[in-house]
Parts: sequence; C-alpha cells; structure tokens
Amino acid sequence: MLAGLDTSQWLRSLPALDAAVRKRVSRGAKLIVINSNEIKAGEVAAIKMIGDEAASLAQIAKSISAKGDKAGKDISALIADINTTEDSDKAAELLVGAKSPVIFCFPSLFNASKNISLLTNTSVVAIPLEANARGVIAVGLEGKGKKYHDILSGNTDALYVIGETPLTVKPDTKFLIVQTSYMTDLAKEADVVLPSATYLESSGTIVNYLGKIKKVHKAVPPAGDSRQHKEIFADLAEAMGTALKASKTVIKKTAKTKAKAKVAPFEKQSGLDIDPSDFTKSINRSVINGSRLAWLEECLKAAVCQS
Repeated sequence: MLAGLDTSQWLRSLPALDAAVRKRVSRGAKLIVINSNEIKAGEVAAIKMIGDEAASLAQIAKSISAKGDKAGKDISALIADINTTEDSDKAAELLVGAKSPVIFCFPSLFNASKNISLLTNTSVVAIPLEANARGVIAVGLEGKGKKYHDILSGNTDALYVIGETPLTVKPDTKFLIVQTSYMTDLAKEADVVLPSATYLESSGTIVNYLGKIKKVHKAVPPAGDSRQHKEIFADLAEAMGTALKASKTVIKKTAKTKAKAKVAPFEKQSGLDIDPSDFTKSINRSVINGSRLAWLEECLKAAVCQS
C-alpha cells in the first residue's frame, strides 16, 4: 500500500521506491494506492482510493474489523461511525490475506497507518524525503514535540541549522549558527558559519527508511577547511565538556529498536508535509548557485520569459 505517497520516477520523487514497487507488481504483488490525487502509480494498482487519505485508512480499518478481526476498544471507538465502501472492503481483504503486507506512507500518515498494523500483520514504514532522516532520529536529534515550522516561527536565543535546508531567510533568533557545505543565502546572514564536507567528501553510514545501515564511502577529500559533520559534532561536544564515544554495538541496537504501536486518531498530522518538487529545488539551489551550473538556470529563465 502507498498511503499519501507519490513515488513518481517521472517527477523524480522517490524513484527507487517507485521502481521497486513496480517490480513487485510485475511479479504478482497487489498494490493499493491511497491518495488525495490521481498519481501515476495508480496505473498499476489493484485498488485506488482517491480522497482524504486518513479517512480511507479509517474505512479500511472498519472493513478489517467487520471481517471478524477483533479490534480493541480504542480502535473500535474511532471507527464506530465510519461507513465502509466497496474499495475499502477489497483493500481489507488483500491486507488480511497477504503473507507480508506493507504500508509505505508519508510521515504525516504514519500514526493513522499504524492503526492498521494493530488489526493485521502489517508492517508500516514512513518514507521521508531526506535520505538519512531515520538515522538522525536514531541518534536522538528530535524536536522534543516542536515541528519544523514551530521552531522557525518562535523567538529563540540560538538556532543551529545543519546541512542544505529549504530555508533562505534568517528566522527570529538572537544567534544563528549555520553548518553547511555551500555559502547559501542563509549562511550569509549567520553569526557563525561552520564549513562542512559534502556527501562525496564524507565517509560513514546512513540509516535508510527501512532501518538498514548503509556505508558511505569518501570519493574525494574535503575542500579547504571543511570537515565532516560528525567531526564538527565531536569537537563541539568536547568543547562543551562531554566527549562523544562511537559504539557500533549501541548504534546497531538503536537502529533495530521498534516503538510499541499505540492507537492514534485517523488524521493527517499537520506540519509534516513537504512538497517534493519544492524540497528538491531548494536543496539543489545551493549546488547550482555554487558551481558552474548556474548558467543553466539563467537559460531556463530566459526561455520562459521569451515564451
């Protein structure tokens, strides 16, 4: 099942996942697509539910419950007034009958999708756009309940921005630290800039959306005074009086940790949705503007103006 995800290779949005899904479908797997819009993956789907994604998940949960699968009191209360549809009944039948069903969902639909796993033997995987988002969470870098937009809109004493983020204007903060590989518009407004190595200049590991640890190999040495993110973090920790100690055992154990599923409302969490095209453009902007590729963007603008 793809819940809220548009895995289009043509739009360069999650192309690897799109290819993997289509390969499975060509080998006999059944695809369920839940989205508020028509998406290209729907062309190979056995079932398409177009509309509010959270409401569709609630309908499927009700259909699963109606088939005799016992739902707990909490879920029963959430789906008591839900009306099922022919499509939700078919989707429920596929999930219940599948040997290893999987729901790939947008992060904003993760909690709603996890409710399905409480009714069936279904794995749920949230798919963020960032390559190492799960690895960042695994090492404890979380917002403590605050969303991205909340952090930027609130008045802070200090803000530490790491990597090429889709942020160009200095937020309301007294002190801004930017750790980046390129002199971005935001870096020009920073109080302190910490030059970091690019991914081609770094070695280490990332944790992909499936929780698998993948090795990253350095292709070229870092340019100038730039350093890997992990080296900068280690120096900062030491300056603050706490040395960071790397432990492969602890890292692997943390990566395999699974939180116990809890019943959550069938709703789409606000503040977690990102437009893939806007995100890609904002990330690539620093690379294009900081290289000899800037002329391509100028040519494109000129062509648009002439047309």
